Amino acid sequence: MSKLSKRGVGKYKTDKNLKSAYTSYLKKFDFESHGSKYSTSNPKDLSLSWEDYKKVTTKCLEEIMHQVLHDSKTFNVPYNLGEIRIQKKQMDIRLLSECKNLKTDWGHFQKTGKLIKHLNEDRDNCRYKFYWLCKKGPSGKSYYKFDALRERKRELAKLIKTTNIDYFL
Repeated sequence: MSKLSKRGVGKYKTDKNLKSAYTSYLKKFDFESHGSKYSTSNPKDLSLSWEDYKKVTTKCLEEIMHQVLHDSKTFNVPYNLGEIRIQKKQMDIRLLSECKNLKTDWGHFQKTGKLIKHLNEDRDNCRYKFYWLCKKGPSGKSYYKFDALRERKRELAKLIKTTNIDYFL
């Protein structure tokens, strides 16, 4: 029995991916009759190849993430599946000695050997993260979660340090 982990053999497998989206895309061009009496073209010839489909979809997704990150916009996911945005969350630092929800500064610990917590004072004690808000939608939506790519998380961290974009609270 393989154990559940983030990487390696136990990684969660996806039900749907870009390849399965491409096969459903090709089904839209599968007609019984090959064209009409006025057209000599075959509907299969109008569909994109796999390489072109992949280029178009990745370009669209990159543009969506660029608008979410750089322009502080929300992306409304089709079919009533909610919205994706960057959430700005105020950190709870009232009782600093008792707070166990603050993250440890491991860089400082490796240098000095002392445990301290991240307070994000340079960002007014706020945390930023990708957030999927889905109030309405299909049943069973609680079984899914949105996890942004590591590249996008790094881009968000870089933007927060270098710019003063204000996100949703």
